[in-house]
Amino acid sequence: MNGTFSRRVRALLARLATGRVQESQHAPAKAAPSAFPTPALADEAARDAERRAFPTTPSLQMSAGPARGAVERRLLAHLFTHVPDPVATVDADGRIVSLNPAAERFFGHITSRVAGQPVTRLAPISLTPPSSQQPPTPPTSTCAGWRLGESNPLDARRADGRDLPVAVSITPTTADGQPLLILMFQDMTPFAELQSRERETRERLEQALSDVQHTQEVMLRQERLKALGQLASGIAHDFNNALSMIVGFTELLLSDEAIAADPTRRRTQLQSIHAAAQDATAVVARLREFSRPSTATLDLPPVHINDIVAQAISLSQPRWRAQAQASGRTIRVTSELGTVPTIGGRASELREALANLIINAVDAMPEGGTLTLRTRVDEDMVAVEVADTGTGMTTDIRERIFDPFYTTKGDRGTGLGLPMVQGIVQQHRGEIIVASEPGQGTIFTMRFHPLAASLEIAAAPPPPERPRARGLRVLLAEDEPSLRQILTSYLRVDGHAIQAVANGEEALKQYRPGAFDLVITDRAMPEMGGDQLAATLEQQGQSPPVIMLTGLGDLMNEVGERPTGVDLVIGKPVTLAELRAAVVLVMGDRRSGATPA
Repeated sequence: MNGTFSRRVRALLARLATGRVQESQHAPAKAAPSAFPTPALADEAARDAERRAFPTTPSLQMSAGPARGAVERRLLAHLFTHVPDPVATVDADGRIVSLNPAAERFFGHITSRVAGQPVTRLAPISLTPPSSQQPPTPPTSTCAGWRLGESNPLDARRADGRDLPVAVSITPTTADGQPLLILMFQDMTPFAELQSRERETRERLEQALSDVQHTQEVMLRQERLKALGQLASGIAHDFNNALSMIVGFTELLLSDEAIAADPTRRRTQLQSIHAAAQDATAVVARLREFSRPSTATLDLPPVHINDIVAQAISLSQPRWRAQAQASGRTIRVTSELGTVPTIGGRASELREALANLIINAVDAMPEGGTLTLRTRVDEDMVAVEVADTGTGMTTDIRERIFDPFYTTKGDRGTGLGLPMVQGIVQQHRGEIIVASEPGQGTIFTMRFHPLAASLEIAAAPPPPERPRARGLRVLLAEDEPSLRQILTSYLRVDGHAIQAVANGEEALKQYRPGAFDLVITDRAMPEMGGDQLAATLEQQGQSPPVIMLTGLGDLMNEVGERPTGVDLVIGKPVTLAELRAAVVLVMGDRRSGATPA
């Protein structure tokens, strides 16, 4: 039964409470006092509800007194019999008086067999009449602990033992002077089934969502591992480039006696080896740009881009020339270097960017061709072009070439070269532009801001010679023999006296208060590391300055990490100039009482 119809039925059934149902040809009998509160229906709202439920006919309008009561009794009896929802009447003791046909079908009982039995045969309903001393309550109040007009969820008990969900509402009335309760039941089985299906659907959706999330996590881990493998491959690629240059020039020095005998050529080769080693060092420093890009640095030192171009051609030559010769290709390299101003930049990074572009250009010319490098002034900016006569690129490829890990070389490529080039250019506050068409070759153009306000080339004054600390007594702790030898040689250049040991424990055995002016230590060493060595020296009091060398020096300085007792942390690999500057810094700060930043 829908809600509106149920309300109308209850409104009409409540007419029983007026006592007019007892009207007859005789005077109405005095109603016995009810144990349940009886709602008064004299208000117009109740009459309106009745009129909407059962419109009056002309005959009923003319009826009055006993005739009207008889009509109402017949109407209510018809309603009780034919209402589609189960209805039961219960006496003041909570015993069943009657069931309508719908209730008999629903519960599986017939009235003659359950009449007089507790209402709990139908449902676990507890009906406790209020005290007779309490005044009658209005219809919106409660009856036997139930709020009038509200449906309460219960489990009905069928004759076959099954429990079915129902909603029960209670209406108090009187019949023949006896208090009665009218219980109207609504079968909630369809709603319960709907809720069950909804719950099952929600559980399936939650499980599906959990499966999707798990799948995403698995795929994400796989993608991360794949990206890590590609990144490792890219690192190996860049290191191999640098190592190829170092190995190539070294072999020339060892095998070509003419170069070895010519000081100028020998020095040029050594400078190339040194530059390649610096480029390899810069590869590690640039790895952070993929996970945490930094803003462009404002204090870039001045560099002459024409020198960088010449160095990049020379340094990359051992790599691409060997490949070209092995495949029978002829690669012609030309340079058209114009008069351009200096720019602000890091030479190692610019060389690496140009070397990547050169090697890519050679790879793009499988049948051979011409590689041209140009420098010029373009709209108040310094432009560097790398042009090839190779296969060119389609629009789709051209739009993706700077995406990390995107490559057209298959297993031979890492997809990191051009993204690295783009990152370097952006770090130098520049821009990179590519022009290419299939079969027409490719031109990469890098544009940088000049340092000077005008385009005149201002000759940079030679850097002043840095001060050096000389004649110090140094305790050196480094477990790698080759690195220990290099550091010892660095320090002896400036006249320092060196006591070199392999770990912190040996350093403590050699240490005596006042015996050393400076301690230089590696961080990770067997037996005793640099952290413990520095802390132990500080505990002894009046320890000399301590410089810590570590491969994680840049990261430690970035996050402000400095172990106890350490005055300065510098990263590996360390150059002679960097080591000299570090020694001067800690010795000067120790004398002034300051702590190195």
